[in-house]
Amino acid sequence: MLSRCQRIMLLLGLCLGAVAAEAFAALTSGRLIVHPANPRYFMVEGDPDQKAVLMVGSHVWNNFQDWRQGAWPTNATRLDFNDLLDYLTIDNDFNFMRGWAWETTILAQVDMRFDPPIWQRQSGTGNDGRPKVNLDLLNLSYINRVDSRVGDALQRGVSMSVMFFEPITYGDRQQNCVLVGGNLAEEDFDWYTHGFQRDNNVNGIDGDPNNDCEGWETSTYPPVDSDLFDQQRHYLRQVVDELHHLPVIWEVGNEGWVGNAAPWEGFEWQEQIMAEIRSWETTQGYDPHPVWMSAMVQPGRNHLVNGLLLSTDAEVLSPNGRSAPGVSGDFNGQNGGPPPNNFRYPGSAALGRIIILDTDHICGGCQGGGNPPPIITDPRGWSWKAFTRGYHFAFMDSHFEDNPWGLIELPHHLALRDSMSHIKGWSEQIGLAAMAPRGNLSSTNFALADPGDEYLAYKPANQAVVSLSAVQSGVVYDYQWFRVTDGATSTGTVTPAGTTVTLSSPWSSTPAALHLEVSLAPVITMQPQDVLAPYGGLGWFEVRATGEGTLAYQWQQEVKGGLPVNLVDGNGTFSGTTTTFLQVHNVQEQDFGRYRCVVTSEFGTTWSNWATLANWCEGVTQCDEF
Repeated sequence: MLSRCQRIMLLLGLCLGAVAAEAFAALTSGRLIVHPANPRYFMVEGDPDQKAVLMVGSHVWNNFQDWRQGAWPTNATRLDFNDLLDYLTIDNDFNFMRGWAWETTILAQVDMRFDPPIWQRQSGTGNDGRPKVNLDLLNLSYINRVDSRVGDALQRGVSMSVMFFEPITYGDRQQNCVLVGGNLAEEDFDWYTHGFQRDNNVNGIDGDPNNDCEGWETSTYPPVDSDLFDQQRHYLRQVVDELHHLPVIWEVGNEGWVGNAAPWEGFEWQEQIMAEIRSWETTQGYDPHPVWMSAMVQPGRNHLVNGLLLSTDAEVLSPNGRSAPGVSGDFNGQNGGPPPNNFRYPGSAALGRIIILDTDHICGGCQGGGNPPPIITDPRGWSWKAFTRGYHFAFMDSHFEDNPWGLIELPHHLALRDSMSHIKGWSEQIGLAAMAPRGNLSSTNFALADPGDEYLAYKPANQAVVSLSAVQSGVVYDYQWFRVTDGATSTGTVTPAGTTVTLSSPWSSTPAALHLEVSLAPVITMQPQDVLAPYGGLGWFEVRATGEGTLAYQWQQEVKGGLPVNLVDGNGTFSGTTTTFLQVHNVQEQDFGRYRCVVTSEFGTTWSNWATLANWCEGVTQCDEF
């Protein structure tokens, strides 16, 4: 993990190769767990430094299964996964990718076809014109693809999630078989080619027992059919068996439904799937993996989603763009949001939990139109506000234009990705594990802080200064301004005279971040003192300093014109010029004057006070007393 030294050196643009190598080793060395001291963030299990990990990334829909519109995928149409990893790690600075799983084989209304299927094809003919699947057997082509691609991603410093279910293909909760013979027929629904649709499997599983051409019974608990749920349990156990060796995040499913009535049978199904995953890991003696529950989608129920998510003990959550119960501010940035991440895991007294703001659930394709929220109108500001309030990021990316919904890349997408890369870099440079959302300590209301030691505040364009409170009076702080639009920086030091410090941005009308940290430069604990020496005698100065890293010393003498000159040992005059104790031998006229010591380390430079070497017998060339 990155030491404080490496964080400072990274800020200075140094040792990037070492940092990248260590980041790679850390991410691939163990599984991700909730940080024990700061549950807003991940930690790599076994990391002796307990460094907090912020997940920042993007995802495309075909990163595990190939797709092609109007025809079945071929090798020629396969996604170049290495190219995708280059995009994540070279074009951007990302460390996370959400992995998608499609249980259906055709997105019907856009005729987008998937291969390989999750389950092995066996016999007969399904609704997609190909052999039906055997739900008892995972397709080795699929599961080996997932295994291989997760491994390839880890080699590039990218962690992945693995999705079990894709409820978004179970139906739209509005259309049904009544429309057959009208505008739509059953084959126009994504559910029509789903593996749990009765005509597509050889196991006799029917995920639509009420025959409404939708499969929401598949994600209902208590189950409407025990055989159906048993089959799902069998499937998830197989996936866990095959992939438990990887440090992945398990995602229950994408955009399931809430349910018809409390206690909300769609939500309860996700809870039960999560319980099944954990139970199987325990039974088999596997290391537990974080489980991710993402936002549900259901007209008339969307206002309930975030409250339901926060009631679970899932290690990872992704809300929709609305607010959460008991707080102000929407996750899409409206009404002063996102709210500070001071949510708790059930039964925990610690503030904060891992919440990934996935644009899939907040603004969909984020194309704009209508009255767009700040995530679209001010993506840099939204992302920095979210970061300084304790969130992770995942962007549903339309950079790769092969998608069936006509989503295109827009300028605000570029701005968001650029900002996310900056944020990921900052998360590795600061002491994130000790920092929490503390907007109350910043005049801007957006700040991460380890009060008194370190702050990272965001300043919107309409604010020219930032005031930070709970600082230590009389202590030297290093600060850095960071212009979020282009990465320009401005640095300095400040010593607060009280418990509040106010700094003016060099870009008063441009959004910027301000980093303030107790200076890590060496601290002089004993200043050199004025001394007297006669002609031909001995003079000496001593300095003492403390600080992190290796301290180096260089004594200087002030010469004519006030310029400091570095001293070197030798010529019978000086010794100890690079130690804490300087000696001036056989003092002559030119040796009288002012001296100081420059103390440096990997973290900075500190200059001692000037001290004067004066003549013991001023104006006398011979002096018998000393």
